[in-house]
Amino acid sequence: MEKQAIDQEAARRENDAVEMLLKKVDFDVPQSQVRRAMDGYLNELAQRAQYAGLTTEYFEQNRDKILKDAEETATNQVRLWYIIDEIAKAENIEAKDEEKGRKVMDFILANVKK
Repeated sequence: MEKQAIDQEAARRENDAVEMLLKKVDFDVPQSQVRRAMDGYLNELAQRAQYAGLTTEYFEQNRDKILKDAEETATNQVRLWYIIDEIAKAENIEAKDEEKGRKVMDFILANVKK
């Protein structure tokens, strides 16, 4: 239980840091990248929905909200990729994409007030 509480707190802090970054930095991102990220998000959502037993009727009834949420999530994801890249450049953090994201988040969390 203690490890779970520690993991939940770490996830909360990371989510708070991401929200802070996205609120502080607002810029347009390429729509082609948003569409690709949105496609990935929708595919993942469809897989999770299938696993959970949701019907196509559910998706038809909630289509507009699902698409709006997917676009917002994808836009934020693309914006976050750009922010992470810029922080990595500024702090001379070199790594492959996934590892770079983790190293930048570790840097942010180490430098953000608790």
